[in-house]
Amino acid sequence: MTMLPLTGKMPRFIAGVVILGNLPLLAFILLFWQVMAARTAGHAGGGDAIGLAIMSVLAYGLALASFAIGAAYFGYKFTRHKLRPQGLHKIALAWSSIELAVPLLYFLIT
Repeated sequence: MTMLPLTGKMPRFIAGVVILGNLPLLAFILLFWQVMAARTAGHAGGGDAIGLAIMSVLAYGLALASFAIGAAYFGYKFTRHKLRPQGLHKIALAWSSIELAVPLLYFLIT
């Protein structure tokens, strides 16, 4: 039995949810990078540390939840209905997984 491509509005919507759910994490990563660059340059970091911590936890949680939704949806369609994700779906999941791995690798390395 050949696998058919997964098409329609719902798979595109799920891929969009995965990408949009990762945007706050991307914003936090860029903000963290800017704060660390200012700190190493000797400038005051600025901002509230508690606020940054809360933002990081919420952004990571949202990104993790959107990745879990996308992986569960596409995994279910792949295993139960033998429908393979298309390129955009794979890119959304790959980008999400890489973006989730970056903070973990940073804190494990430093």
